[in-house]
Amino acid sequence: MLFIIGKLTFLALAFGIPLLLHPLWVVALFYGVTTAVAVVVLSVVFQLAHCVEGAEFPLPETDTGSMETPWAIHRVESSLDFARHSRAAAWLPGDLNFQIEHHLFPRICQVNYPAISRLVEATGREFGV
Repeated sequence: MLFIIGKLTFLALAFGIPLLLHPLWVVALFYGVTTAVAVVVLSVVFQLAHCVEGAEFPLPETDTGSMETPWAIHRVESSLDFARHSRAAAWLPGDLNFQIEHHLFPRICQVNYPAISRLVEATGREFGV
């Protein structure tokens, strides 16, 4: 039931209220543009965080299907932070430029990622990760 209420709320906010004030073509145009911008931004973020030099792509062991490294080390080695000092790069994708922290601490509010990143980096250096 909560799922249906959430979907109806989204439809009301994204289409219902705007349609009270604007014609259908304006609502559709702006919804399309904002969706396209969000898709491009998230695509770039994921490319910069996972598909660049420095990010590793380890494969599981063939006989056991398990990874050689522990979960947290795997997350650190297969993700990269980027533009850590850029306010725009932090604001636009919601601090997803701190991918390592995002993967290690998914339940912590993203506004804490810049502070956490310094601790993660120091700990990684200490343990050679």
